[in-house]
Amino acid sequence: MFSSLTRAALSLLLLAPASLAIITHQGHAVSGEDALSQWLELQVPENETLAARDLIHGMSGWNPTSLLSKRQREENGDGALLCENGECVDHSCCGPDGICGYGPDFCGEGCQSNCDATAMCGKFSEGGDIACGLDLCCSWGGWCGTADVHCIGPNEWALCQEDYGKCEIVRPEKCGSGSGTASGRMIGYYQASNVRDRACNKISPSQIKTTGYTHLYFAFASINPGTYKITPWDDGDAELMREFTKLRGQGRNLQTWIAVGGWAFSEPDAATATTWADICADQSKRAIFIQSLIDFMVEYGFQGVDLDWEYPGTPERGGSRADIANFVTLVKEMREAFGTNYGISLTLAPDYWYLRYFDVAGLDPYVDHMGFMAYDLHGFWDADVDALGSIVRGQANINEIANNTLPLAYAGVDPAKIDIGIAWYGRGYTLSDPSCNTLGCPFSGPSRPGRCTNSAGVLSLVEIQQMIAAGEAKSNMLPEIGMKELVWDDQWIGYDDDETAALKRAFANDNCFGGLMAWSVDFNSGEGDSNDAPFTPDTDAGEELEPCFYSPTTLDQINNLDFRNELPTHCVAQYMTPVLHNMLQKALDRFQEILDDGYDGYFNTYAEYLVSESNSVVYSFLKEHGKEYFDCTVTKQVWCCTSCDHILEASCSDCIEDCNIESPWDDGSEYVELSKTCPPDTSGGNDWKQSIRWKLKEDKEDEWWAAITAETGAPKDDFVWSEYGRIRNTHLSASCAREFAYNGIEEMSEPCYYEGFWFDKPAVGDGFEESDVVNPKDAVEQALKNSTILLEPLATDSFEILEGVYEDSARDLVDAVLLPVLMIQESLTFMENVVEMAKEIEEAEKKTLILNLLSGFLFLLGGAGSTLASAGMQTIGRIAVYLSELGGTGMGIYGIINDPQSAPMSIFGFIMSGRSIRDVNNVANAAKIKRSTTYMELSEFSTYVARWSESVEGWNKAPKKYATCG
Repeated sequence: MFSSLTRAALSLLLLAPASLAIITHQGHAVSGEDALSQWLELQVPENETLAARDLIHGMSGWNPTSLLSKRQREENGDGALLCENGECVDHSCCGPDGICGYGPDFCGEGCQSNCDATAMCGKFSEGGDIACGLDLCCSWGGWCGTADVHCIGPNEWALCQEDYGKCEIVRPEKCGSGSGTASGRMIGYYQASNVRDRACNKISPSQIKTTGYTHLYFAFASINPGTYKITPWDDGDAELMREFTKLRGQGRNLQTWIAVGGWAFSEPDAATATTWADICADQSKRAIFIQSLIDFMVEYGFQGVDLDWEYPGTPERGGSRADIANFVTLVKEMREAFGTNYGISLTLAPDYWYLRYFDVAGLDPYVDHMGFMAYDLHGFWDADVDALGSIVRGQANINEIANNTLPLAYAGVDPAKIDIGIAWYGRGYTLSDPSCNTLGCPFSGPSRPGRCTNSAGVLSLVEIQQMIAAGEAKSNMLPEIGMKELVWDDQWIGYDDDETAALKRAFANDNCFGGLMAWSVDFNSGEGDSNDAPFTPDTDAGEELEPCFYSPTTLDQINNLDFRNELPTHCVAQYMTPVLHNMLQKALDRFQEILDDGYDGYFNTYAEYLVSESNSVVYSFLKEHGKEYFDCTVTKQVWCCTSCDHILEASCSDCIEDCNIESPWDDGSEYVELSKTCPPDTSGGNDWKQSIRWKLKEDKEDEWWAAITAETGAPKDDFVWSEYGRIRNTHLSASCAREFAYNGIEEMSEPCYYEGFWFDKPAVGDGFEESDVVNPKDAVEQALKNSTILLEPLATDSFEILEGVYEDSARDLVDAVLLPVLMIQESLTFMENVVEMAKEIEEAEKKTLILNLLSGFLFLLGGAGSTLASAGMQTIGRIAVYLSELGGTGMGIYGIINDPQSAPMSIFGFIMSGRSIRDVNNVANAAKIKRSTTYMELSEFSTYVARWSESVEGWNKAPKKYATCG
């Protein structure tokens, strides 16, 4: 983050791929739609990774060519990394043969320079125990990374180092560029220093354009290094913070948070350079800090805090390895003190060199979300790095961002908690040759200061837009990196605006990230006058509502209008109804295409799995519901009551009062049969060690067969009563295992026979085959047909709204049809996943394919207002639950569809039946139920549905805009 206007010189930057080539500009602007299409066609190679280098040391964190011996490099055609002038560019040891590397072969006898160097990870790291941060792979040569050369190795003599991170390729999950996941949050930082430091475009808190934002962060508060208590950064900030927190509730139910720290706070020469580390390392200081923070938020009215430590663990910024765990401890204790009263977020470095010191997996449970600062990847400081040099590069290159977020997948971070950064400012250069004025051209220094921001190398988005409007500079789209350039004289600026922000949003959606964050709102507000009026609409009801100028075709485009404050509430329904109609039409058509094309193959995969896993499903069902249908008997070893003083109290719950002790070595114990409640009660959540005999309750027989056949999909005739079976996850003792292996269960001794077995339990026999599995295709196709009932009336209503002749509540109409359309759209997303996975399916991926297939069916059925009553559909629901529980994902959609009284199913009853949405009462009732349904209730079965529902609700709450005359 910037502390005032700009961050100080960074100590790391990012390179293009190893096969670096200068990108030449094509010399023409590209429309937003074409730019998005071009971006979607950009494919980063599966195993190609961007390098990360340290500014001071020029060290390559991920450079494959630095990992191999000379012979191996020559085999690969890469050439050796040689010590030119006796020094290694990556500051490793210059070995006897003039080759760079680590370990005794390079740093031992005959080493020419830097002979004390240690590797980034692995056996040649400092102390020989450093693992890769975020669980990346540690290559044979001691570098952390995500490519094949790190996670596998170039050959059998140079393999990934185990125990220092992963040794497998990991790729993040994909949700699709239109998934809408990034609409969950929109965060904007506000630089309070702008009112003091800028010559113009000064923005006070009340002037911030809040529409579209869910959170605003006041940047920054400081910490007193002597008392460890929160303090305002500047004496004038107290008044600004009170003005700032009054914005609460605007935008999309806006929250106002305080950001603490920043880049300048941890500068090596600052009095607060070690304050974060000092607090985190000491329990008493943590307690002081946390209580001070609570008091501070209460005093000024903040709802949460953003921790901006730049950066823990970093040696060149005074950090140590102890910071990694200590930071987690601080955040954990903050969450314990806050409960749910205050939010917690933190900022993550945009590059692995710093990011590796964040234990993101450890921090994840205690924070609400984490901001990934996907900007300032390049700047004029590149000139000081030998590997980069004075070459123009974009500061927010979308390809570099894609590669730099890969480590988050290795760490197992929930992508829904990640917010991708957007820069509302440009980074610029003074060109060495004005005739070479695009990416790849040489520069001589930073760009000239802006009129208002007055800082070399930076222009605010407002300044950029003013120059374009005045014809002072030319703007071009750079679709290959997802940015724009501004060119004039000998000046070049790379920047983002609404158009390229849409590309970043599509990228965030595709990677399932949960939001966006912008640095900073004061760069994107105001009209160039230091006396700008606050952004408040004219509420004179006598004025005519302004026209709805746009014709958006996707929900993302509507969201972008809202983000730009160009979405009056009276335009929401006009924009939404045709978008929802088109979404529904396209989803139904594509779903039918999938059924007509590859469905039989997908169903066969499902049927094969259902048969192979049928007894696992029976076992799980007995564990969860056994006591409802069965009586159970166990044979238990019981002891003399007189022995209870010497054994565990639990073992005496059924002790024998009158013992028959026949010798001094006889403990008097006996094996007795006892009636016990069936699992899950006796299991305590795990398998019970003692053997169990199962007996079906006579009065529950019909209910049992109805439940288990629906659960497994197997007909009653295919079930058998198994004489015995081993209890899963329960290990026999070595002696009992030998008895079982050599003699079988009949010859086992009493202690062994009475532990680890289920007797007379139900099981699916060998007669259950794929052909017995009920095919749900007819029910699915009927659901598709039922869904078309919405198309014609929705198209008619949409036209009437556009013409201004719709007589009922347009907002009610949108709310009434929103959930069905979103659910059908999500069903298609699952089915597209199935299509993609089926192209080259591996055995290990079959469960995921089946879960996507069944989820697609369930969301379609829910969206169409269908139930699970038809044959085979109950099985689909239960198998989906079973699979999702194995993966820990949950399957709330099954519960929703299985409950006719649930809010979504009640809505569908009004509008997805013979009662058309042309009936105003149906629409009003459905809309009322929708608006009473909370985000949390919807997110239980779909975060996609919940997030878009929340967004639409926010659009309808935004203040109206009015046209003016003149």
